[in-house]
Parts: sequence; structure tokens; C-alpha cells
Amino acid sequence: MKLIISEKPSLAKAVANAVGAKNKHKDYYEGNGFIVAHSVGHIYEMVKPDKINPKYKKWSLDDLPILPDTIPKQLKKEFIPLFKTIKSLADRNDITEIVNNGDSDAEGQLLLQEILDGIKTKKPVKRLWNTSLAAPDIRKAVISMKPNSQYEDLLKSAEARSELDWLYGMNMSRLMSIRGNAVLPVGRVQTPLLNFICIRANEVEHFVPVPYYIITASDGSLTLNWHGKDKNERLKTRQEADEIANKLRGKTGKILSAEKKEKHLGKFNIYDTNRLQIDAERLFHFPASKTAEIMERLYNAGILSYPRTDSSYLLEDMVVEFNERIEDIKRKIPAVGQIMKNLKPSDYKNSYIFNDKKVDEHAGIILTSGYSSAAISPSSDEGKILSLVIARMLEVCLPTPTYYEVKVEAEVEGEHLGTTAASIKDKGYLVIREKLLGRAAKIPKPLPSVKAGQPFTARKTETVEKLTKSPHYYTEAELLNLMKNVAREAPEKYRKILKETDGLGTAATRTQIIQSLYDKGYTVKQGRNIIPTGKGKYLIANVTEEMKSPVFTAVMEDDLAEIRKGKLDKTNFMAKTRLKLTDIIASGKKASIVPLSRTPKYYRSKPKNFVGICPRCGKDVIECKNSWSCVGFKDKSCSFGIWKDNAFFKTQKKKLTTTMVKKLLQKGSVYVSGLVSRRTHKKYDAIISLKDNGQKTSFAISFPKRRPKK
Repeated sequence: MKLIISEKPSLAKAVANAVGAKNKHKDYYEGNGFIVAHSVGHIYEMVKPDKINPKYKKWSLDDLPILPDTIPKQLKKEFIPLFKTIKSLADRNDITEIVNNGDSDAEGQLLLQEILDGIKTKKPVKRLWNTSLAAPDIRKAVISMKPNSQYEDLLKSAEARSELDWLYGMNMSRLMSIRGNAVLPVGRVQTPLLNFICIRANEVEHFVPVPYYIITASDGSLTLNWHGKDKNERLKTRQEADEIANKLRGKTGKILSAEKKEKHLGKFNIYDTNRLQIDAERLFHFPASKTAEIMERLYNAGILSYPRTDSSYLLEDMVVEFNERIEDIKRKIPAVGQIMKNLKPSDYKNSYIFNDKKVDEHAGIILTSGYSSAAISPSSDEGKILSLVIARMLEVCLPTPTYYEVKVEAEVEGEHLGTTAASIKDKGYLVIREKLLGRAAKIPKPLPSVKAGQPFTARKTETVEKLTKSPHYYTEAELLNLMKNVAREAPEKYRKILKETDGLGTAATRTQIIQSLYDKGYTVKQGRNIIPTGKGKYLIANVTEEMKSPVFTAVMEDDLAEIRKGKLDKTNFMAKTRLKLTDIIASGKKASIVPLSRTPKYYRSKPKNFVGICPRCGKDVIECKNSWSCVGFKDKSCSFGIWKDNAFFKTQKKKLTTTMVKKLLQKGSVYVSGLVSRRTHKKYDAIISLKDNGQKTSFAISFPKRRPKK
């Protein structure tokens, strides 16, 4: 009889169903030679400092740093009955083997090991590694189980991460909270991320638009832009631009070159966790946490492969499985079957996506065998996430889109002009986006046929004033991309040293890290924009440089990866960590810090008349005498505004209020009751949505089936 201990009830249920353990008991299933029990995540926790030494109950700078040789763990009180059930099952005489069935990652290895250490078993322990919860896949995994001891390095890396977070979190949070005279949690990964958010917010809030001028010249059919000899020159004064425009007007030059080249769009890889979250946020405006929850539900339902992975490739032995899923898609979605009808498995069996060297713990996210019998509405949240996964699986099978790029260069009166246009030759994988995601490829207006040497007369010239664009606040999609590709996305000063690191956090933790910044009051979300609060700005202004540096934590992430690969000794790593933390605490004690309560400029990070975030530029929208307007009106960088005497609402005989405007800016829509129909003069309720195309603001009416909850 084998005892399988699963990380959570949903996992235990799926495993029990697959192995035939049909008899359900409280907290476990039994049958067919198996008992499948469950935990509920971490039932053990690291103790707080005062459990190590009672003197730590009072927070004092003199006691920092707190560096115990080992950090004890304790069983959470609410899980004592559950633990007793698991232990009694493990102690049964008919149990000959115990199976660690934690989630298939480092965290899952750790939390099940905590239980195994607690029950103190001497029976052999195997590891059940699930990449899919479809019943056939679970049965295959049970047959191929390995000894739990083969995952020792994975366990050590998880232990090191847990100890790191405790040491830095406990010590730095106490240091900053004592010095700041406020509750100021500090995290090894969350604080560098908050630093990025504050840097971007500072750029947005202190941005000053700079005018520049462009010149267009047209012969009636072809319009060219002046670009100077270096092709990137910008004109800073209207006088200079007008002089060139006047010089060109009515003059004839010639086309220097008209080059037409065939080019290809880039290839896609299979989705990893964060890339899928990024696209869901951009296309459906799903918060990262919502996408993570949907992926977990689909995984538990046996429809999606393991949802927490940093890999965007598949193992080479997954070719047959991948082909089967493609055939399932073709059967279930006739439109796809039509597109893919001429493609056979042999056409993509050697695809670049199958690469063992590119897969670490888990392969990329694809459908599992459970998809073939699943009935999920395409318009549901689950259906939308599945549509992304399906589209990506199909895109890697189809050719890359090809297009023609046309570059035209001309010279008139010694001035250089040019333009670039593109036209699609073969849509390739873009047809899948059109069918499944409704994302039709934009067809650009083609250029008239021109040849090198033919004359060009600037019959009409025009000078147009432009303003440099303000940066915008980060969105969740951009933060996920930043954390995964920190070297590429980080501010310039960090890029060189971050180039060889694996990023901030992991696929399993990045969503939680973003959420923790909301929960701790360091950031707020306005629409899609993530904005630091006064408390968040205060922490970044006063915390030690190491704790807000992405370099510091990214290098530690690399060290954890080396422990996981068996290339770095955990004991030596933790010893160096304690020495470094001692230096950081000493530096923090000496730093000059003004308590948070005496820094009103941080408390009042938003004006009293603040109502929301501008949908055009990301700056503040404030209430004025006659309107709600973007603060960009002061320097003419943004013209967004909503008049209080609004014509749309006047026609509906409804007064627009500040509360309604706040909801429009935050959610994009507001439920309004008591509107009056212009045709029937009867009152009605509706959802009013805010629409803004960058130049003009308008409103749209829709009717809900039922009144939404407040």
C-alpha cells in the first residue's frame, strides 16, 4: 500500500481519481492499493524572532541583526488535526511506501518535506512529479516515480530562499520600522520592484514636454518627411522648420532610392507563465493574480499543463503529445481545422520549440489530454485564457508572416526626405490571431509606385508642431516583463551587471510580489496604472541602497539557481548572506532618516482635488472649477478633460458628479440610475462607459442584465 501526500485537496482528488482510490474519507481517499491524503499548502511556518529569544518581542536597534544558526519551524495550530491524520496514515503497518506529491517546483518540494520531517518516517519515500492533472498523465507519472532523495538540491534551494526571505525580511523590516516610526515591511524582491515603480513615477510626475517640429512635403500622391542627413535629426524651433519648408515648397528634386525588401516577423515560443499573464493583461485587462487563478483552475481540471514555469520550450519527447493536442484543437474548432488542413504532424515535428536544453524544471504551457472532452465557453474567463494558449500552440506550427518593406529616399534643394511603408505578402500565423483572438492584422496604405531617379516636386509643404511624449506609469504586464527580463527593461545604470542574471523572483512568485505591494500600502492601482503611495516613496527614499538594488537580489536569484543545480553549497551561501546582512544593518543604523510622521510631503503625494489617472498620459486628473482635467493642461502636454456642464449627460437629464468621474477613470464605466430617454422621456438605468481616442472624449451606453453590485 502506498501513501501519497498531495500538496492540496484539488491535487489529491485528481490523483485519487487517476489511481483508482475511490473510497473517500475525511482528508484522504483509499482504494486500489493507494491512500491519497492532502495537505493545504504550508502547514508549517518559520517562527517569529521572539520564539527564538523572548527579548526580541520588543523591537530594538540594539538587537539587530537577528541571525540564528537555524530558524525553527512550528506546526500551525489550525492544522494540528490534519497533521495527526497524515501521521497516523503514515504509521499504518500496511503502508510500505510514502510519496511526496507536492507541486512540481521547489516550493512544493519544501512544504511536503516539512511534513515528512514532522512524521519522522523511516519508510522509503518517492517523488510524484505532476506536469499535468489529466488522469492518463498522472498514471504515467506514478509509474515513473523517482526516489525523493534525487530532489535534494531542489529542496536546498527552496530552503535557502525561505531562510533568505526570513533573515532579510525580519531584520530590514524592523530596522526601517524603528527608524521610520511606522510599520514599513521590507522584502528582498518586493523592495527593488517598488524602486522601479518609484523611478518611473518620478519620471512621469516631473516630465516636461519639449516641442519639436516635423516637415512634410507632398507631390500630390507621395508624401515624404524631412529627416536631415543623419535621418534622426529633430528641429527644435518653428523658425528653423518654416525656413526649410519654404525652401522646399515648389522645388523639384529627385528620388535617390526606392528599395523593396521582403522581411519576416519574428517567431513565437510556447507560453511561459509570465508571458501568458502579460498577454492576458494587455488583451483582456486581467490582473496577473486573476490569470494565475484561472490557470490554476484549468490545471486542476486536467485541461492545462503545469501553470508555473519560466520555460517557453517543450521537451523533445513531447512531440507526440503536442501533435495529439493539435489534432484535438482541429477537431473542436472547425475554423482552425480549415486553416491547418494542409499541415501534418511531420511538418512541425522538428520545430525549434522542442529543445531539452531550454527546459529547466517544467516545459512551457500547453493543453493536456483533458482538453478533448472539456466544455468551456470561449467567452468565459477560462475560455479567454485557453484561446491564448491554443493560439500560441498553433502559431508555432504555422509559417512566420512575410511582408514587403519599402523605403523611399529623396533630395530636394540639398535637403533629405524619406518615408517607409510596408505591405503584407503572407499572413502566416496572423490568420490564427484573426480567427481566435479577433486581432486582425492592420493593412497599411501602400505607397505609389516610384523609381530611383524620377523627379519629385514638393508642391505642398507643411510644418507640424509635436511634443515629446511623457513616459507612463507601469502596468502589471510591464512589471511582469520587467521582473523576467530585468537586464533589458531596467534603468540604464543597472543593465550591464544584470545582463547574465535570471531576473527578479520566479514564475511562481512574481504575481504574489506585485500583490504584496498593494497589500502593504506601497502601491495603488488606478485603471491599469500602478502608482506608488506616499508610504512607498518614503521607503525607497530611506532604505539602504542594497535593499532597493535589483542587482543585489538578482545575483542572489542566480545563486539560488546554482544551488538548485548542485553547483553551489547552501551552507557557504548562507554564511556569506549573514555577513552581508550584518554590513547592511550597520549601514542602516548610521543613516540619517526622518520619521515618516514628519514628512508630510510624502503623505500628500496626491492633491486634495485628485480624482484619478489620465487615460491619455497617466498623469493626475484633478477637479477644477468647470471641469475634471489632466494636470497636463498647465504645460499644454495633455488636453484630456471632462466638462462639468457635460452635453451628453445634459441630454440624459443627469448631473455628472465627482464620484461618477472617479469610477469612470478607475474602472472605465459607471452604473447610472435615473437617466431620461430623449425619445420616450421615461427614466432608465444603464452603464455609461468612457471612451477616449487620444484627442476626443465620448461616452457609450450599454444595458446590464441585472444591476451590478456596489
